[in-house]
Formats: sequence, structure tokens, C-alpha cells
Amino acid sequence: MFVHRKNLINCIIIYLCTKPCANRHKGILILKLIFEKKFLISFLLCILLLISAIYLFLLFGLCNVLNSKGFIQKAQDFVYQKTQLKITIQNSKFTITPFLKVNIKAKKVIAQYNGKNAFNVLNLSADADLKTLSLNKIYTDEIYINIDDLMLIIKNKNKNRKQNFNFSKIPSVTIKKMFVVYNNTKFQTNNLTFLKKNKQYLLKAQDIPVDSTVSLVLYFQKLNDPKKKFIENFKNYSGKISFNLGLKNKILNGTIEAINLKAQTVLFDVPLYFPDAKFNIKNNELTGYAKGTFGIEKIEHSLKITDILSPKRETTGSAKSILSDKMAKIYLKQDIKIKKYIEIKIDYNIKNKKIDVKYYLNLPKGSDLFYKDAYLGLRKKERRFFARTYKDCDNLHLKKYSYSIINKNIIKEIIYGKGLFINKNGHLLPSYVTCTTNGYAPVSVVGSFGRYVQGGKFSGKLKYDFSRKTITGNFEVINTIFNNFYVKSAKIIANNKTANISAFGSYLKQNFSCKASVKNGFYGKIIVHNMNLFLDKFNIKHKGQKAKQNKNKYTIKDINKISSKVRDIDMDIENWNIETDTLTMDNIILNDIKLFGSLKDAIFQFEMSELSFAKGVMFAKGMYNFNNNSSCIDFFAKNIDSNMASEMLFNLKNQVQGIANASLRAKTFNNLEDIKAKLLFEIEDGFLPKLANKEFIFKNNKKIKISSLTNADLTKAQALSSDIKGSFDFNNYKLENIIITSRQKSLAMLINGLYDIKQQNADINIYGKYDKQAPKGVKILFVPLDWIINFALRNDEAQSKYSDKLKDIPEIEYKKGIKNQRYFKVDIKGNLNTDNVKVNIVGIQ
Repeated sequence: MFVHRKNLINCIIIYLCTKPCANRHKGILILKLIFEKKFLISFLLCILLLISAIYLFLLFGLCNVLNSKGFIQKAQDFVYQKTQLKITIQNSKFTITPFLKVNIKAKKVIAQYNGKNAFNVLNLSADADLKTLSLNKIYTDEIYINIDDLMLIIKNKNKNRKQNFNFSKIPSVTIKKMFVVYNNTKFQTNNLTFLKKNKQYLLKAQDIPVDSTVSLVLYFQKLNDPKKKFIENFKNYSGKISFNLGLKNKILNGTIEAINLKAQTVLFDVPLYFPDAKFNIKNNELTGYAKGTFGIEKIEHSLKITDILSPKRETTGSAKSILSDKMAKIYLKQDIKIKKYIEIKIDYNIKNKKIDVKYYLNLPKGSDLFYKDAYLGLRKKERRFFARTYKDCDNLHLKKYSYSIINKNIIKEIIYGKGLFINKNGHLLPSYVTCTTNGYAPVSVVGSFGRYVQGGKFSGKLKYDFSRKTITGNFEVINTIFNNFYVKSAKIIANNKTANISAFGSYLKQNFSCKASVKNGFYGKIIVHNMNLFLDKFNIKHKGQKAKQNKNKYTIKDINKISSKVRDIDMDIENWNIETDTLTMDNIILNDIKLFGSLKDAIFQFEMSELSFAKGVMFAKGMYNFNNNSSCIDFFAKNIDSNMASEMLFNLKNQVQGIANASLRAKTFNNLEDIKAKLLFEIEDGFLPKLANKEFIFKNNKKIKISSLTNADLTKAQALSSDIKGSFDFNNYKLENIIITSRQKSLAMLINGLYDIKQQNADINIYGKYDKQAPKGVKILFVPLDWIINFALRNDEAQSKYSDKLKDIPEIEYKKGIKNQRYFKVDIKGNLNTDNVKVNIVGIQ
């Protein structure tokens, strides 16, 4: 009989209630088990129905939701709210497979930021997995990306958030064409593929433009580290790069190849070209070797990177080339020149952001490097210049530099040192550099110091502080030339405040010695506190004098030529004393000269102490301009012997006698060689004894000596003494604009004309006047007046012809106060120190 299930349960319960307790307990347990099993089955069935419903929804309903305009609009609004990107999707479609794989397709996706396109995608196809909520594969025909806008979004979104990049989350990507814009630069790559297969990752790309790749790499490098990068030492990149890389279990293998790689060095714009550069990657180690050209010369480059995927990666490389004289003329600046060629090699190592670089410059025999009129020197030997730099954080350490001689593969250092460069406002500035010599080294290798001196050697140990502009240490310079000085030895002892200099050698021919105390601050203008300069002799040569042989190996001509190439030092001298035992110029000899003054802005203001000159005294004051080698000097002489002075100055021996006072303003040019001067003088009780021995030529061509016509004792000054005054211009060897007046009691004269000191030739006119009533004993130029009146002056010339000269003749005394005067004129031509002189006398009415 069929019993309803519900009634059956009720009957069981009634039955159990009528049984004893033990049996009743067992029955209840059985009933409980039956009930729980039924509940579990029902629960599982419900769960299964729910999962089926969700699955069916995901399989059918979710596609409708995802493809609905409402969902797409909400998704676009969400993205805009989070990123400020305005997304536009054209012809999108979502499909879900029975295995819950999602395929997303869109004809076009446009993303705009601030009204400009951030990225565009054409024919997008992507696969995702709903079970893992991960994106597995992306394919697109074409993609456009604006890096500037995207990085601006990332910066604004993640200002204070550190990003941990998970390489495994990148889906497989295939891009037929990709255009990237960065910093107004657009580049394109074709067939970019990133495949992901069971932790097997493959990356392929072809013909990526190198210039844009460099810009992109530099951009990402500077996101976390804005310091100057190695690739910034080059510009104008071009060429194509392709790669085929595989990553598995964090091990990278593959190849990278660059075709027609070109660039220019930032310094000097030297072009660099590699037609084919290949790099192999095996077990996270990259190796590469390439040949190309550097300018017009060949270059070789090798590269090795270990642990390429690790932050602790290490990069080592080497480059070899040459710098030739032809290359220097084409690419290097005018102040850098090369004789023959220089072999260059650069080795570098980069690890933990620390860059270690070694530079080698090998100079074969005959080669040399010129920089701003300084050169390395030792051209007859094979040499090497070496430098090692180590960049650590912001500082660049010059670990060592050296200049060496190579003889049969044995390297001997002649100069070495170290230094430091510090980063300031993004630029590396020198902090200090040291210099130590091994024996003597050429002065030229010191660089800037070599611009101020020419030739020679130096030894010592120095440190130059660029911030303080000071040199500390001791050194000696020998056999060098500085501004016409041949320096046999100059010793310098420098502390933080003062550099003391002691030097000796020769100046043009004569010995010199010098001691100076200089402010230790060798930048801009150099300040000399005290300088004492001593010269044995100093010779002033006029125009036309031949240069004399210097007692050292250099001639004066050589020194002038060399010193013309040497840069003048801008310095002031607070106290400058110059002494010389003897100064000579032609017949002029001065002894024990002492100048004291100061130099400021290249002008030496000085005074000369009083010294003996022609039995009298002389002193002077003036200035010398070192900018144009000119001077203006005022000389003053007192109580000098006019005979001695005229012989020294004008080569006129025994032509004039008397005690004189004089002043001379001299202007010199071209290192004292070109002299212009103005002389003023007065002679008390002076007379002209030499003139008495000259012959007068009269109209009948008769020659008569004055000494034979006078009864005066011409050896005595009192016989015809007079006060003589005058002036003339001194133009090197010529006296011009001569104006001399002589006045006696009854006789006065005016002398003017020209005189050549070197040739000793004169062209002089003497205008005189005398009292007609004067006694016969009065002589005119040692000639009795009555003789002149009766014989010489028979034919007179008109006064009007010489009125401008006659008015300048001094006044004379007249007998009994009656003015009764007569004029005459004497012409003198010829060598005053010989008998070959023509004298002509005429009267003037």
C-alpha cells in the first residue's frame, strides 16, 4: 500500500514515542540523518542552480551588459573621473566563450587629454580571462601614443606613490605599426611583438628609429634620475634598430642589431657612424663589437653588460680611434691643433650608478697637441697622456692623470696628479687639481700657465683650489721666457695667502734678479704686494739699431717673436722698485738708477731718485704704459757740465761750455725704441769755442779762419762768455725746431735750424745784432766787429726778409743809451765735428 511521505514520517514519530527510551534514542538519530541528508542535497542543488545561473549570465547576459551603450558610457565616465582621459570607442564588441574567455574588439579607440589626442588604437583585439581577471593578449593594426600627455597623467596620479613593476602582468602584444610622439618628435616601429607563453616571454621589433628610441629611453631614465646621462654626450641620432629577445625564468637571451647608426658628439660636432652594430645576449650577459668611423678616421667599439636585468648590472666597454691633423682642421676649434696624429682609447665601467672611465692619448714621435698656444712638448719622444675619472653620485673624481714618456714599452711619468669636480646646479665644476713632477716637466703641459710663458721646464708639487683660485705648494720654473725676460730660474713658495717668488736670468742681454710677494688669488687681476727688480745694465736702442746676440741660446729677435705670442698677465703692483747699475743709450751713460712707483691697469707711475749726471744732478718722474709700450717721462737736470752733456746727448764734443740747467719731456713708443722729446735749457757764462776754428766763406770764395782774425784768448770762457738759452725737439737722431739765444753786452744772437746726431750734420742759421758804436775789441763769433763791417758785410740784405727772426733776438746794451744797431746772418752747413763745414756771413740792413 502506498503511504504518503509526510504521513510516513508522522507515523514513525508516533511509533518512536511509544517505545522504550533506548530504542527511542536510536530512532531519533536515524530520523536526524535522513533529514540532514535531504537538506544537504537540497543545498547543493541550490548552489548548482546559482552557479549555473551566474555562468549563464556571464555567458549570455554579461555580453549584453558590456555591449550596451549605458555600460560603455559609465566606463568612459569612470576612466575620465580617474585619469581625465576622454575615451571614445567606435564599433566595440564583447564576446565570451564557454570557457569564460573574453574577446574584446573595437574598430577605433580614441583617448584625449586636455583636448589633445593621448593615444589612438585602430582594429583593436584583446583576450582576457574572467576566471583570473587578467589580460592575456592584445593585437592592433596601428597605435598612436603621445608620451608627454600620458606621463603627465601618471605624474599627477602617482605623485607620492612608488610603482613596483611586475613583468609577469604584461600580456602578449602584437602591434603592426606604432607611432610614438615625445617632445615633438615622432617615431615609428613595425611588427612589434611581445609573446607570453607559460613564462616563455618573447619580444620582437624591426626598424625602430634610433633617434626617437634614444629620446624615449632618456625620458624614462630621467623620471627617477634626472642627472646627466651618457647618451647626452651625443646628438643628432639616426639609424634603425631591431631586436629579438626572449625571457624565461628571469634569464634573457637574444640579439639586438643597429643598422646605419649615426650620431654627433656634443663637443666639436664630430660625426660617429657604425654601419652594422650587433649585440648578443646570452644568460643575461650582453656582448657586442662594432667598427665604424669617427669623423674621417676609423673607430672600434666593444661592449659587455653582465646581469642585464638586475639593478646591480655592470657595464664595461672600450673605444679606439685616432685624432689626426686633418680631422682637427675639419672638426676641432681653432684653438685646438694636432701635429700628425694622436691615438685615443677610452675604457669605461658602470656599476651601481658609478661610472669609471680611463682615457689614453698616445702621441707618437713628432706628434703634439696644441691648445690655446700651449702644447704638450717633448715632441721627439713617444708619450702618453692618461686620465681616470670616477663619477660617484654628484661628484666626479679625477682619480689620476699623468703625462709620461714611453721608451721601449717602459712608461716613465714626468707629471701626475688628481682632482675633483662637484655638481652645482646641474653642471660639473672643478674643485681642485694637484700637480706633481717626477724630475722636470715642460712648462707647456701645465695648460693655462703655458699661455703666459714660452718654453722651459718646471718641477714641484702644487695644488690648485678652483673655488679660492689659489695655488699652494712649492715649484721652480727654469729656462723659460716671459715678456722679454729669459728666466734662468724662478722659485715659488705659496701658502693660502701669499706666493713668494725669487727669480733670476737675463733681460735682452743683461742679468736681472727679481723678488716679489704676490696675493694668492690667481683669477682675474693678479695683485703683487711688493716687487724688487734689479738689472745689471739696460740698453735703450733706437730705430735702425741691429739686435745683439743674447748671451743665452735665444737671440733678442727670438725673444721678441716668442713674447709676442705670450699672453700678458693682468696684474697690479702696489710697490714696484726697479734698480739698474748702468743705463746706456748711444753715448749716454747713467749709473745707479732707482725707480720706485706702482703699476695699476697696466700703467707704471714712477719717480727716479736723484743721480749724478755730467758733474751735476738729474731726477725724473713719469709713466710707462704696458698696453701699448709707450711712456711719458719728465727729466730735470741741475748744474750740469754743458760740454759733457752735449757730447753724450748730441755727439758734439767741445762745442759748448758752461754750467747748465735743463728739463726734458720725453715720449717713447715701441719699447723705448722710438723717442720724441722737447728740451729746454739755460747755460750761465756759456760760449762756443769750437766755432772759432771754422772757416768763413766770403763772396769772393776766400776762406778765412775766425781764430786767425781775432786777438782774443779763445781758451778762456771769459773772453766771449754769455748767457745761452734754448729749446729744440728731439726726434730720435734728429734735433728739430732748434731755437737758441745768446746775449752779451753789445752782441745778441738767435740760432735755429736742424741737426742730425747720427750723421753729425747741421743746417743752422744764426741771426745776430750788435751796437755799431761798440769798441773794436768786441768780437762777433770771435771776429772783430770792424773787420766784419769793413770786409764781410759789404753787400747787405733787407731786414724785411728776416723780420720774424730778428724780432726774437735778445736786446743788447747801447753806448750812451743811443740805439744804434746793425744785423747780420750766418749760415752753417756740414759736419760740426770735422773741418768740412761751410760758413757764410751776410749783413742785414
